[in-house]
Amino acid sequence: MIRPVPMLLLAACALAACGGAKSHTRFGDPATLLAERDEWRGDTSTPVVLRLHVEALVDTRPDPSQAQSALIVQLVAADFTGGTPIVVSFPVPRHAKLTAAEVRLVDAASLISPGALPGPPVFTDGGLDPEQRTATVTLPAPPTGGVVEAILRFTVPGTLTADARHLGLPGLPVGELLLRYDLASDTVGTFQTTLPDARPVVTDKDGRRLIALFVQRLAPAGPTSPLARYVTVRASPKGYDQTFAADWAGATAGYRAKVVDAARDLDDGYEVPYRPTGTGRAQVLDALAWVRGRPLRDGHTDPFDVRWDAARKLPEALTKNDLTAVDRVHLLHWVLREAGVAHGYLMARAASRPPLDPAFPTPGAFDAPLIHVPSLGLVLDPACDTCAPGEVRPSLRGGQALAVPVPAGTSTATFLTLPTASPAP
Repeated sequence: MIRPVPMLLLAACALAACGGAKSHTRFGDPATLLAERDEWRGDTSTPVVLRLHVEALVDTRPDPSQAQSALIVQLVAADFTGGTPIVVSFPVPRHAKLTAAEVRLVDAASLISPGALPGPPVFTDGGLDPEQRTATVTLPAPPTGGVVEAILRFTVPGTLTADARHLGLPGLPVGELLLRYDLASDTVGTFQTTLPDARPVVTDKDGRRLIALFVQRLAPAGPTSPLARYVTVRASPKGYDQTFAADWAGATAGYRAKVVDAARDLDDGYEVPYRPTGTGRAQVLDALAWVRGRPLRDGHTDPFDVRWDAARKLPEALTKNDLTAVDRVHLLHWVLREAGVAHGYLMARAASRPPLDPAFPTPGAFDAPLIHVPSLGLVLDPACDTCAPGEVRPSLRGGQALAVPVPAGTSTATFLTLPTASPAP
């Protein structure tokens, strides 16, 4: 059972929202931590994370390249079945780096001894959004009757524009979860959660703004667990206005710049290498077949091996038989453009990721570019050699897609649900 505790959240915010952009995460009082262990009444067949506190420091600068945000994760864990190391996995921004790890062991008599991580975190692809990855950390075994506590500090280059996470941890129950996002008062952030009746608390003090959520007694997280999502909307550091996600046009500005706008120069001034025959659907399918007939680079079997923004000059890649999945999308765009076929780009989101809220503009939410021919109702995925016309690779089927560029002022997105099968001829 999950229970929001708004009054405790208010107390936590009052303690945390003080001072400048410095972390307020500290080790807990040993006696209090041991009392929380003794009072645990949930499942004891697995290790238990008594506390999971996640603190994000959102940094903005007049020169955005100079910004450096931070993510601090505090874990307090116990093991009621024996002294074994405890493995914990949680999402972090894709470019986050662990810069410090403080670990200590608290035994049943409140005696403290230093600890250390048995090894560095293991980072793997996967998260609620493409701009995240999963950090897996092994905590040392807690002492008998005691707990292990760790504070992990990550640096995040630039402004943290988005964060998303399940309320809980995979495979482990959580006693209490505190999420807090600390930003300058000239910065606007927004937060939402799918946990019923839970509300974040927002406080302002000493030139800082804190957005926080506190919940207790969380079951192990799974695909249907409640979510929390934070987005930085805009900022004005020293009067320099910056917009990150005031609407969907802003939230998808990166896709416009690095997919749509970048495509204009990828032909490098060369003549198009192929002109499809026929008209209408036949012409489009001829173009698709020719593009799929261009070999991918050796060893490139996973379309996600190359990021969506890896646009390159196409003539050279064609000459060297060095096309990637992203190159093929741009190549099909080039062929269709020169043939006069009306079409556009879609940005697709993997079906395994939780659906986006159309009214919550979110940066960094999409995985791959596709081509859309609206007049024929065709979504084309030239990276998938085994897909019938109108089908997309299996990982995208049933997922969301958004046409880019998005018109300015679009506060509610119109998503396209990607087909699960080929449309009728």
